[in-house]
Amino acid sequence: GRNNMVPAYLFQKIRHGKVLKPALYDCLVCGRCEEACPVNINILNIKIAKRNEKLNHKHQQFGYLSQINKEPQKAKIAYFAGCMSHLTPSVKKAMVSIFEKTNTPFSFIDEDGSICCGRPLQLSGRFEDARLLMEKNKQIITESGAEILVTSCPICYKVFNEEYQLPVKVLHHTQLFEMWEKEGKLNLKKQSFIASYHDPCDLGRGSKVYNAPRNILNQLVTLQETNYKKENSLCCGGSLGNFYFQEKDKVDVAQDAYNKIMAKDSEMLITACPLCKKTFQKVADKPVFDLAEIVDQNIKV
Repeated sequence: GRNNMVPAYLFQKIRHGKVLKPALYDCLVCGRCEEACPVNINILNIKIAKRNEKLNHKHQQFGYLSQINKEPQKAKIAYFAGCMSHLTPSVKKAMVSIFEKTNTPFSFIDEDGSICCGRPLQLSGRFEDARLLMEKNKQIITESGAEILVTSCPICYKVFNEEYQLPVKVLHHTQLFEMWEKEGKLNLKKQSFIASYHDPCDLGRGSKVYNAPRNILNQLVTLQETNYKKENSLCCGGSLGNFYFQEKDKVDVAQDAYNKIMAKDSEMLITACPLCKKTFQKVADKPVFDLAEIVDQNIKV
C-alpha cells in the first residue's frame, strides 16, 4: 500500500532489488519528504532515476519536431505559457493583457500550443524523449533573441531554470511582477479583499520562490495564511508525476489541501500555477485565481 511511498521502505526495497511500481509511481513528486528529511537525501531524483530503469525504452516518435520551423518575433521578453496555461486559458489571457497594458513588447513563444517543456516526460523517467523536446525548445527560445524568458507554469519554470542552460534570464511571472514593481513599471490598486495564498510545489519547495508572490499580493489584498505555507505548503493533488492516482484521489487531496490552506476569513484563494488553479477550482467553495489574473484586474493604467 502507501507504505511503499515512505522513503525508508523505498530504499530498503532498492537495496534488495524488490522495488514495486507503486513505490515509484504512486508519488505526488511534491518534495515534502525531502523538506522533512534530516539528512537531505534527494529522494525525488532517486525515484525518477528508478522510473527510467523500469522503462522498456521504446521511445515516442518526435520526427515532427524537425518540421517545426518557428520564427518567433524578436523582443527583449519571450513568453512561454506552457501546456497547463493553455489548458487554463484565463492565465495566459491575463498575461497577454498585462504585457499590453504595460506597453511591453514580447514574443509569445508557444502561442499556438507549440512544444511541451519536457518536464512531464522527465518525471515519467523518459529522459531521452524529454531531451528531444528540450533541444527544440532551446533552439526556438535562443533564436528569439530574448534577454528574459517568462513563464506562467512552475513546472516549466523549474526545468527551464535548472535543465535547459539557456543564455537568457528565466523568470516566473511572479518574479517579473516583482521586478517591474521595483522598477516603478507596475502600479497596482489595493483592494479590500482578504485572501489566502497557495505555494505551488515546483515554484515554492522546488525553486524557493516564496517572497516574490507575497510582495505583490501585499499590494493587492490583505493576505491571511495558515501554517500550511512556504516549505510546509501542500500539493494541490493535480501532480503530473503521479501515475497511480484516480480522479477521486486527486479530488480528495485537493479538498484536504484547500481546507488547510484557506484561512478562516479568506474570501478567495490565490495561487501562482495554472494546474493548481484548475485543480482547486474543482473543490473550492470560494473563488480561485492565479496571481496574474489579480494583477491584470488591478493595474493602474
